[in-house]
Amino acid sequence: MTDSHLSDLVEVGRQLLILLAKGDMRTADKLAEHYLNLLDDVFRLISSETELDIEHRRALQQFQTIYEWVANAKCETESELWQLSKASRVSDLYKLNAG
Repeated sequence: MTDSHLSDLVEVGRQLLILLAKGDMRTADKLAEHYLNLLDDVFRLISSETELDIEHRRALQQFQTIYEWVANAKCETESELWQLSKASRVSDLYKLNAG
């Protein structure tokens, strides 16, 4: 692992956070694969007992922030789908009873 991998990881993570904040999930999804590959490159050979330097800790904090954004977006999407499903059932019942 080189410092350039870590720098790339942080930069791609920054871009990913910008896309998530804008709600551009399509582009974020495309960039996420590259981000995860960089994350693997940076942390793959580091053992769990290793004391991380400040830059690696910041990269992990950035990952946590991205993870929280994605988890929140997932919950919001599931909630919206649930509401649509309920509205569809109400509409179907209305059509059934109105007919």
